[in-house]
Amino acid sequence: MKGMAIIELMVFLTLKRQGVALRKGVRFLAAADEEAGSAQGITWIAEHRPRWMASELVINEGAYGLTGLGGAANQVFQIAPSEKIPLWVRLTTRGRPGHGSVPHGDNCADRMVAALGRVAAWPQQTRVTHLVREHADAMRAAGAWQGATDQDIIELASRSPAIRARVANTIALTTINTGIKVNVIPSEATATLDIRLLPDVEVDPFLADLKRVIADERVEVEVLNRFSGAESPMDHQFVAVVGEVVRDLAEGAVVAPDLMSGFTDSRVYRLKGIPAYGFVPCLVPPEELAGIHGHNERISVDNLRLGMQVLYEVVRRLCAA
Repeated sequence: MKGMAIIELMVFLTLKRQGVALRKGVRFLAAADEEAGSAQGITWIAEHRPRWMASELVINEGAYGLTGLGGAANQVFQIAPSEKIPLWVRLTTRGRPGHGSVPHGDNCADRMVAALGRVAAWPQQTRVTHLVREHADAMRAAGAWQGATDQDIIELASRSPAIRARVANTIALTTINTGIKVNVIPSEATATLDIRLLPDVEVDPFLADLKRVIADERVEVEVLNRFSGAESPMDHQFVAVVGEVVRDLAEGAVVAPDLMSGFTDSRVYRLKGIPAYGFVPCLVPPEELAGIHGHNERISVDNLRLGMQVLYEVVRRLCAA
């Protein structure tokens, strides 16, 4: 993410330093708070500084280029026109506190564990959307996947959490809080769920199903963050120009659409009807990709250089006079 911000900023500065005559304006916007839901970032900007968002096109972080998949020297530049819908939920239940030596049947921690067990056992149907199908076709063309039928994708999803996250709604238990001492029955228990829905899923019916699965009126369900899904067209000039630049600068590379399992600020632009695309024009090997949000997170200097070269040329061709 910081690497992409540097790439975007350097493209912006290089256009100015090179004196490139522009027929379309280029704006660089850096906003904070995306990881926490954007309330203090792009959502604030949309409400208080909407003119900053006026644009024909948004190029954002969101889909990395890939290389070395399946042990092959394939190169895939990904473009994300859509992403899953984040739905963050907090569960809360309360009970009667007491001494741990005298269980009394109203233990909120027991109630929360039971509710979370039902949620964890709730099967989520796998479904191949058109974007995932198109992604699979491109990956097969790059030699990274063997099959690209819906059944091939579902079978691969059974072995790959990353693919499964793109073909099903997911629910991740992220925090549990209860208790103060080992010998005290607590009075309150809370837990948070990071839910990501496929872009065409309606939030309210899903929430109703979640409450049905929890099946306990004493477990409160509070929505912390909810959004709506939207998709930008893949027949946009931006996508065509990316294809041209990739063919010129990375011979043999393939451009693939991607449905992001995470979310970005692009969703706010898409809901305003502004085409927005996740496009990180680096070629990241599996070992670097696995480090995102983990130990030793990094990106190579060569990738930063490649990203600047590709993005500069894309923006130049789109905007230069």
